Amino acid sequence: VQVSCHARACRARDPAGNHQIRVGLRRLQMALNSFGGGTPALKALGKRGRILANAFGRARDLDVFASELLPRLTKRFPDNESFAALQLAVRHARGEIWDDALAEILNPEFGTFLNDVAAVSEELPHNGTRIVKLSRRVLGELHAQAKKRGKRARGEYDPHTHKLRIALKKLRYAAEFFAPLYGARRATRYIRSLKSLLAELGAANDAH
Repeated sequence: VQVSCHARACRARDPAGNHQIRVGLRRLQMALNSFGGGTPALKALGKRGRILANAFGRARDLDVFASELLPRLTKRFPDNESFAALQLAVRHARGEIWDDALAEILNPEFGTFLNDVAAVSEELPHNGTRIVKLSRRVLGELHAQAKKRGKRARGEYDPHTHKLRIALKKLRYAAEFFAPLYGARRATRYIRSLKSLLAELGAANDAH
């Protein structure tokens, strides 16, 4: 739903729409991994989702660079011709990469993918007892993985820190999926902590 709802905003070249589509596709990956049991059909669907997410990723990276990172430097050096040339180059590059992202939205495969996801959602388990057991296993595994990644992370943003960020993203998405199964206050506090940490790591990733 998140992906399809923001497709219109993406068609209007709204960076927020592009970002939400990517987030939706990442959440879909987590849902397939959590509920799907690794069947060949769901693995294939997940692969298609990853390809789409990567297609929108380049536009997202340049959006962040152009709107958040580059302006901070150009303000410090307003008369520097190199920064003016860089801004022009970024503007052209964004136009080309956004054309690629829009081509993905307009591709009939995009609609087919959304239909296939909707069909799969009808087949996911709905048994309450099974869901609770599944949530404990999935959250436990993801929490352990995040702790393992965290032990290797250092003060600078390096490949270990990047892996930690990815592990925490997976943990956050899974925690949001399963939150209704647990106490509202406890789940909200846990997810809020994850969001805060991910915001810091996200800013470090953008700068990196």
